[in-house]
Amino acid sequence: GINAEYMGEEETKMAARWLGKKTQALSEAVNKSADKTEFEPDYVELEKRTDATRNVVDKLTKSLPTYLHPNPLARSKLSLSSTVSKMQKKAAAQRYPHSLGEIAEICSKGSELGEESIFGAALVASADSFNQIVEANHAFDAEVSQNFLEPLKTLLVKDLAEIQKHRKKLEGRRLDYDYKRTHQKPGGKITDADIKAAEMKVEESKALCESSMSNLLDSDVEQVGQLAAFVQAYLSFARTTAGTLEQLSEVLEEKMLESKSRPVRERKPLPKVSYDDDEDYEEQSSGSNEKPAARALFDFEAENAGELSFREGDIITLKSRLDENWLQGEVRGASGIFPSSYVEIIRDL
Repeated sequence: GINAEYMGEEETKMAARWLGKKTQALSEAVNKSADKTEFEPDYVELEKRTDATRNVVDKLTKSLPTYLHPNPLARSKLSLSSTVSKMQKKAAAQRYPHSLGEIAEICSKGSELGEESIFGAALVASADSFNQIVEANHAFDAEVSQNFLEPLKTLLVKDLAEIQKHRKKLEGRRLDYDYKRTHQKPGGKITDADIKAAEMKVEESKALCESSMSNLLDSDVEQVGQLAAFVQAYLSFARTTAGTLEQLSEVLEEKMLESKSRPVRERKPLPKVSYDDDEDYEEQSSGSNEKPAARALFDFEAENAGELSFREGDIITLKSRLDENWLQGEVRGASGIFPSSYVEIIRDL
């Protein structure tokens, strides 16, 4: 019976504190000149610097993945693959398809031009160099993720989140203290002891917040080191790219000299061909009637009614431009709208 009575009193006190804090918060929101505890300028400055740090870190963690992997659809597929691999406790099998890799794959077809083709040999040499750069890009991605992006995420979800929790607790205790301080009445339920206890809790939470924020801001050498790691990784990638392209440039110069030194074969004169007027007219007519069109740069899956799905490489007939971001078109008998950033205009509207 005693325990139940004690629990009932505690629940009543908790409800009263909750109501008091809500009342004080509403009073301050309605009346900007309401009596409230103000913290000293040094503490307020700590809060501002902490908020600025959180804002920068939050934006970096959101922008870096887009910078490293610009294609939104490929980035989404890579993220899904990574999540599935983690759930299955396997190493991620997929890597982001950097656009230079696609150029390398095309250039590798130079082998089909035959052993005597200097252009074909130049294409194959270019493919090898481009693949080296793509590998360097993958290494850059991994290094930035491990030494810059992941530490920033940890800072955001651990240290900064913990500070935010402490500050929220402090704000609740400050509201409780200010309510009791401003609503005490002679002979009322709020006693001097209640106000003193609330004040001590505010000081306790404030000291914890102050210590946490100071520790974070004083340890920014870690963040500077992580930023330095990002710059070093970028520099290494740039050097690898520059060195590889310089070597490729030398190879291509040699291929040009080799091509120029070849004996020039006698060119056979082209036979004269005459076209009748009807054919000329037909070509001119067909050329003037070419329809506005665009080539798909990426796959696009319709998510809403009225959108048009297509695959990378599809030629889409353009119907109209809704605004700077959306077009309307038709492909394979289906029509709908789609984002203009997913296509390359071949013939504009």
